Amino acid sequence: MSGIEVTGLVLAVLPLFIEGAKAYSHGVETIRKTVSRRERDEKLMDFYDEFYWEIVQLDRQTLEVIKSLPYLSDKRKAELTMDIRLEAWKTDADVAQALIDYFGSQEDLDTFLHVMGKIAQLLSQLIKDSTIHVLSGDIGQSKMFSKLTEFAADRERGETTSTFKERTRFWKKEKDRETCLKNLSTWNKRLFRLTEQAQKEPATKKLSSGAKDVSLSHLRTLSQKLYKALAKCWGCNCPTQHEAQFCLKARGNSVKPAITEIDFDFLFSVQEDMQLGRWQEGTVVVRSNGGSVKADRSLLQKICDTVGCRGPVDQCLQLLVEDTGSDEMLWQLRSTPKRLPKSAASQTESLQAVLEKSTKLPLIIKRRLAVIFAHSLLQLHESYWKNKEWSKNHIFFFYDTAGALDFERPYLSTVFDPAIDEKHPPVDLNRFHRNPSILALGILLIEIHTGRLIESFRTETERQQVNTNTDLTVANRVVMSLEDCSLGYRDVIQSCLDTPWVPAGQRVNLEDVATRAGVYQDVIQPLEEEFSYLFRERI
Repeated sequence: MSGIEVTGLVLAVLPLFIEGAKAYSHGVETIRKTVSRRERDEKLMDFYDEFYWEIVQLDRQTLEVIKSLPYLSDKRKAELTMDIRLEAWKTDADVAQALIDYFGSQEDLDTFLHVMGKIAQLLSQLIKDSTIHVLSGDIGQSKMFSKLTEFAADRERGETTSTFKERTRFWKKEKDRETCLKNLSTWNKRLFRLTEQAQKEPATKKLSSGAKDVSLSHLRTLSQKLYKALAKCWGCNCPTQHEAQFCLKARGNSVKPAITEIDFDFLFSVQEDMQLGRWQEGTVVVRSNGGSVKADRSLLQKICDTVGCRGPVDQCLQLLVEDTGSDEMLWQLRSTPKRLPKSAASQTESLQAVLEKSTKLPLIIKRRLAVIFAHSLLQLHESYWKNKEWSKNHIFFFYDTAGALDFERPYLSTVFDPAIDEKHPPVDLNRFHRNPSILALGILLIEIHTGRLIESFRTETERQQVNTNTDLTVANRVVMSLEDCSLGYRDVIQSCLDTPWVPAGQRVNLEDVATRAGVYQDVIQPLEEEFSYLFRERI
């Protein structure tokens, strides 16, 4: 039996021990009648009180670990913790990976599993009745776990006929009771220290080699390949260069260990044929595994070729970027029906314009945008996409069918440049902040929350003497006095302004593991948790 299965086994039988210990502790009459006067003495009742406390704490701690595991869906966690079935723990590859990422290292996970094994052995020794009897020859770990498994299986099937009191006969001896309680308390304390350490573990240690960073790095690589593929087909003979709008979104699956493709909804400007509307709608998928595609497709040379046939106005282009290892190939697939109405796809408002109007946004919209922008910072490779400073002039909203701006689907405006690889802007050593895109995200979070441009917070002196550090100075001042703002949201902004994940004097680059880990741990996760807590939903 694996260590993971042992953990499931402990969770499966704990409810019975809790129920029995509570009954003894509270002195239920039906139980009082079955025990002798000696067993009802004060020491025995005190023991049951202590045992009940320890077993409840054990149950809570173990459940909290499972509920805090990354990557696992709520459904999967429910399978492991509610109405527990041992079968749910046998295919445990996903649980094992999640536990490693939760504890931060294989060593800490092994320690946790060792503690659960000791607890399982302790519980096994309590089962002493005619149904499942632990003989002296069954003290070996494998046999003990086998007995406990049989006990748990009977409980699942509702075939456990004996009661808890019949399984605790060795407790009649005070020495055995004291040993049981001492051991249970010891393992409980060790479990607490393990979980407490796991919750305090710095992001740089937990993510440096874990699946989170692998997937975040892979996402950025995929977005880089997407940019390169589209840049190659973006050049054409049209009088005006085509502009593209890519829909930003928070990817709840973006930290799963295995991620081989990403998709984006996008639009690009088509000025030559106004019958199609100013924007042509589409979806593009970039795939890294080079898997075979059986759908009808055509190799795309120029983006204009997709609309050169003057097709129907209700189409939504379907594009596929295939990574061959040495190059990226762009394919056009069969179109699907258009989703955005023509009128909606013709009108946009920039975030700059929204803020200039001091538009009052509901809190749920503000926090949703904060999560989306934070996710996008890590998704889109900053060396390629126009997000080096996350300019509010490059973020747009389209109108929905009701004529209102759709704030749930912000778009990033960009123009694909085939020569992007050759452009290396010089490092501005006069800038105090070490990463302009992270600073820009922090400023965006302030602007979204207040509904005001950062420039509006400048003092008269700052307006007259604007330099490369003005916005950082203003942001550091404003964040301390934000109104109607949670401490967690304020801490997220401060993390963007301070970048505490990298020692002073060192470069802060999103290509570095420590930086990505810090952004995920101190920015994305707190924003997601606050959104989930406030609005009882996930993005």
